[in-house]
Parts: sequence; C-alpha cells; structure tokens
Amino acid sequence: AGYNPHEYRWGDGLATILDYHLAAEGVEYPAVVASGQPLRLGVSFRFQADIFRPILGVTIKTKEGITVYGANSETLEVEALRTVCRAGQAMIGEIAFACRLAPGDYFISLGIAGRQGETIVPHDRRYDAIHLHVGPERRFFGLADLDMEMRATPA
Repeated sequence: AGYNPHEYRWGDGLATILDYHLAAEGVEYPAVVASGQPLRLGVSFRFQADIFRPILGVTIKTKEGITVYGANSETLEVEALRTVCRAGQAMIGEIAFACRLAPGDYFISLGIAGRQGETIVPHDRRYDAIHLHVGPERRFFGLADLDMEMRATPA
C-alpha cells in the first residue's frame, strides 16, 4: 500500500533498496495521515559490494515536484553508516518524523549512495517511490505546519 508503481529508479546497483514499511501511530501503510502525526519509515537495503560510508537519503516532495524536506545519514550523523558495509550485508534504516505537512499529496523518494573520493555515486535511487496523502487540516495553510502560536493582549 502506498507504493507508486510509476517511481523512477536508477543507480549502478552496488547497493539495492529492497523494501519499505510506513506506519503512523501503529497503523501500517495508512491511506491518509494527519498533519503533525508521527510517522515511522523503515527502509531495508543490501550491499552488493563493499561500500565505505554509504549514504541513505530521504526526500519528500509535493506532487508538483517541490522539495519540502530532505535529509540523509550524513546530515543526520547516523553512526552505523560511518563505516565500511560489506558485500552481502543487509541493513534496515529507521526514520521517524512528524508529518507537519499541509493537506495534499506528497511523494517520498529514497536513495542509497556511496563515495568515490569526493564524488557521491548513486547506487539505488527510487524517486517518488511512496505516495503519502495528508488529510484535511484547518489550523493553517501553506506547505508546512510550523506549530505557530498566537495571542493578543489589550494595548
């Protein structure tokens, strides 16, 4: 559920994203999530070659292709991937975030890459692999819920 069969997949194949698991407060593969709801995304991947400091990345985009958020194991300083991962080794990335998005349709892209010197080499990139639908919200408008508070006092 939620898998987008129209994803765009590419890379050299030295690592492979095998599957994903999306849950919202115990509900697996929810059809609709609420803005602000905590989400957990598990991503399984396997190495076909030894890869030094592999990089697991996640990007969330609007259906129009605007990047709302992106991060990876380097920017988030994931220690378990700051090593050499061996050929045949499988891992599961565990990603948790608050879905502070406006109502609408979004796509989650996943990627696993490595380094050759200073160059980042894509091993398996799965653009728009997961469809995420955020349900109606009345507290705000725009792309993201900044959890704004407001008050007024007499002058």
